[in-house]
Amino acid sequence: MSLKDRLNKVLDRIDDLSSKLELTEKEKKEMIEDPIASQIEELLDEPEAEAQDAPGDPETTAAPERVDLSWEDVSDIVSLRDASEKIRLALSELCVEFEIQKRNMLNSLERVETELAKQISATRSAKNIPENVQYNLRLPEEPGGSGELILRKE
Repeated sequence: MSLKDRLNKVLDRIDDLSSKLELTEKEKKEMIEDPIASQIEELLDEPEAEAQDAPGDPETTAAPERVDLSWEDVSDIVSLRDASEKIRLALSELCVEFEIQKRNMLNSLERVETELAKQISATRSAKNIPENVQYNLRLPEEPGGSGELILRKE
């Protein structure tokens, strides 16, 4: 599968997930910081700030109050902003999935280790080993082999 196909698949998944979130466009825009738009605003504000720095310079013309941009001027920017929003959403979904899987694995590990401690304790009890005597447990190298408890020397 090509990179483009994988990206399209991810973008489709993002679209599906965002429709499930049932957020209005306004809520989505409030949730997602738009760094590209803020950079554009900063760039548009820079000439105005430079003009204010040199008020006595007759060659400086006043910056226009508003500059209209055609769709051709902004279409790439809009596409990049939309891609950025989709990637941010995919990243947040990935982080949530990671945390869910991490929690599940930690829970499984805790259950296995608890059962391991129970089994070791049951084996000690079955062999009448007092709790105050410390042993090291050596497990068999191969299935079917025997293990042993070796008295721990202090």
